[in-house]
Amino acid sequence: MRLIGYIALILAFATTGFVGCKKSDNQPAKMYYNYFPTEIGVWTEYEVREIIHNANVGSDTSYYFLKEVVAEEFIDNQGRVTFRIERFKKDSLNEEYTISDVWYSNLTNTTAEKVEENIRFVKLVFPVNENKSWDGNAYNTDIEWDYEYDSLHVERSYNNLIFDSTIKVQQVDNVNPIQKQLAYEVYANYIGLIRKSYVNIENGDGREIEMTIIDYGR
Repeated sequence: MRLIGYIALILAFATTGFVGCKKSDNQPAKMYYNYFPTEIGVWTEYEVREIIHNANVGSDTSYYFLKEVVAEEFIDNQGRVTFRIERFKKDSLNEEYTISDVWYSNLTNTTAEKVEENIRFVKLVFPVNENKSWDGNAYNTDIEWDYEYDSLHVERSYNNLIFDSTIKVQQVDNVNPIQKQLAYEVYANYIGLIRKSYVNIENGDGREIEMTIIDYGR
C-alpha cells in the first residue's frame, strides 16, 4: 500500500509539471509595439547630414536639424487608424523650426508602416524576434528590399543619450561595381526611430542620409 501511494504521488507531481509546461507554451508572444510609439505629442529631434551625388558635377553636402511630432490621430479612407506626423526643419540650432512636410504612420497588429513623401514602407513587423525578414517595399512600386532584424533589445548610445533597449533593422546591403545600397534604422523602446543610415547610389548618382537623435519628449 505504501508503494502504491508513493507511485501515485510521483504521478501527481509529473502531471502537475506537464500541465504547467503546457500552459507556459500557450502564453501569447510579446509583440514589442513600444518600439513604434504613436501617442499624440511624442516628438523626436535629429541632426541630419544629407549628400546628393551627381556624376557630372560632384556631390553637395548639407547639414540641418529635423523634428518629428505625432500631431493627430484620424481614420483614413480605408478605415485604418492613422497618425499625422508633422516634420519641422531648421539649418542651425539657433533658428526656429518651420514645418517642412507631413508624413503618416499606421500601427497594425502585425506591422508598423510609415508613409514618406507619399511612399509607404513597412518599417517593423510584429512580434519582434530574430530570424524574421520581410519586404519593406511591399506597398510601393520600388524593387523588393528584404528587411531583417539585425540585433534585438540591446543598449546603445547616441549624442550622450543612452537607450537601454533598441532594435536594429537592416534594410539593404547591396554593393557592386555600379551600385551601392546600404541602409539600416535603429529604434528605441518607447521612443521610436533614433538612428537612420541610408545610401543609394548608382553610376555616381544618388543620395546619402545620416540621421541621429539629439533629443526627444512627449
